[in-house]
Amino acid sequence: MGGDSQYSFQDLREALLAVRKEKEGDAGIVAILWTWLDSHLLNLGSLEEKPPSIRQAAYRAAPYGGVNEVVLKWLEKSPLRNAAELLAQIGRSFEVRDEPLLELKPGIDENEVIVAVRRPSLALAMRNESGEEGPPGSAEHPSLSTLAPRLLVCPLKMHEIELQVLDTLSDEWDLALAPLEQRGKDPPIPSSLCIHLDTLGEHGLSGWSVDNGQPAGRYKPEAIAADDERDSIAAAKVAVKKASGTPSLLLMPELAAPPSVLDAIAGELDGRADLPLLTVVGAYHRLPEETDPIDPDLVGEGTVAQHVNEAVVFGPDGTELWSQRKVSCAGAGAHPPADPGLVEDTRPGRQLKLVSTPLGTLAVVICLDSFHQTVRDRIAASPAEVLLVPSLSPTVHRHQDSLQQLVQVLWGAAFVCNRSPFGKDSPYNPEKISVWNDKGNRSFWVLQRASVTRPRAKAKGAYPSFVYRLSASLQVRKKGSK
Repeated sequence: MGGDSQYSFQDLREALLAVRKEKEGDAGIVAILWTWLDSHLLNLGSLEEKPPSIRQAAYRAAPYGGVNEVVLKWLEKSPLRNAAELLAQIGRSFEVRDEPLLELKPGIDENEVIVAVRRPSLALAMRNESGEEGPPGSAEHPSLSTLAPRLLVCPLKMHEIELQVLDTLSDEWDLALAPLEQRGKDPPIPSSLCIHLDTLGEHGLSGWSVDNGQPAGRYKPEAIAADDERDSIAAAKVAVKKASGTPSLLLMPELAAPPSVLDAIAGELDGRADLPLLTVVGAYHRLPEETDPIDPDLVGEGTVAQHVNEAVVFGPDGTELWSQRKVSCAGAGAHPPADPGLVEDTRPGRQLKLVSTPLGTLAVVICLDSFHQTVRDRIAASPAEVLLVPSLSPTVHRHQDSLQQLVQVLWGAAFVCNRSPFGKDSPYNPEKISVWNDKGNRSFWVLQRASVTRPRAKAKGAYPSFVYRLSASLQVRKKGSK
């Protein structure tokens, strides 16, 4: 996107007329305007009147009322400049309406794009006492974001990773999402909201096995120690109980739940009003539903490469609302000495799933995906505003560096629940460092215009979780505003 354009004003006019005829609404108009302007981006920057000034003109103009013949004739007088102002007018209208928008629409080249309006409710509620709530400091297309900071148009597919907007129109979704919204209130989400990062301690770390002498492996339910499975089931049940009581989200680590633990979590979630609204947990490597041919470049044999690394998201009634597949594959060498048997030989995903929620557009991002350059670029060019990151890593400094930058672009917030794969009895942990409570592997959260929040270390024997409380953040804001 961007650069010299092959699309004329006549192309723009015909596309806008088609949108109006098909009743695609404002989302369709935004898709056409944004992609047409983006194809003229170099010329837009060379106009005598620059985007900030054009945006100010849009704020002085009459309120946006749709694209009719009068608007089309006005566009014809100065196509590039006036199309920019029209986009700014539509952006202004969404600021006033404060309506959610996350839709798939065709652009000027008829390729589909994702059209979104930024509603970063959680990030704004979490903001520090300075009260800053402006748009991202940087963006994929700064000129167009300058015109309409709350609007965003992203390519549907990038680096072979496709955005998928999930349909939330069902009773199961209402049960999970409706309690998170308080229309007309400040904040527009429950001030008692908690996000529990429950690491499950050292429970659930057995089960890794290398297949047939290959320099790669996966987690296998049949390789789990019996006492570890029992303790994992108990720990997962306690995690659900600890996260209950107030509106909450529960996030657990990557590769934490074999089938028996997933069943136990679903069984604890029976729809009661005080249960976590969303429960996210990394599943052990499992077989995908599809049976696509196996990529011959994958390291292991077919029985290994057929498996995937997924995070599962449950609603408060135990329904699996969606699963997000890891898009990258972990390799050895993250912790010396490198163990070639820790190479993760799984089939990578090709989608980033997005959910429109009262907290903002939410996405689940698994461990390495939060800082793998290709996947990171895809996340940055998406409407995601709240990232939930289940992780299994000896250290999280790369997660921190990457996510601190990502949330600036996304105008968002990220929560990472991490623990190390190396337990106290592991030969790769000779210093007996805590799996979850060490300064190098501790879970954390970060939001736009703020540094990483690393919770304090917990006392020996304390419950292995960290809790973000929105009410505490609001207290900081209130105190700082005096």
